[in-house]
Formats: sequence, structure tokens, C-alpha cells
Amino acid sequence: MNDSYLIANNLGTTILTMEKQFNVTQRTIERWMQLLREENKIEFKGVPKTGGYWKINTNIE
Repeated sequence: MNDSYLIANNLGTTILTMEKQFNVTQRTIERWMQLLREENKIEFKGVPKTGGYWKINTNIE
């Protein structure tokens, strides 16, 4: 499965949803998201305080 599959196919998914689906802790999900950000596969759009969303980068070289 592609690393960003869950995000791409479940827009608006939350960390809580991912925790339950993968049976892992919030911290584990945060580490996974950090890795995807570092690999420039995803980016966060919006303001974290009031909400936002994760966007899949399609311009990966």
C-alpha cells in the first residue's frame, strides 16, 4: 500500500481515525505524518488552531 493511501482516499481523516484503524498511538501517527512531510509527500494547508487539512503533493520529483 502507498504510504499516503489513507490520506488520499479519506480526505478529512483524523489522527483519531487513523489510531483506531491501525491500532497505534497518536504519537506513532504523528511520527508517520512527519516522515511523509520530510519526504515532501504531504503538506498541511490551513491554520492548525482553527483547522486545516493534509494535501498530497503531486509534484514530487
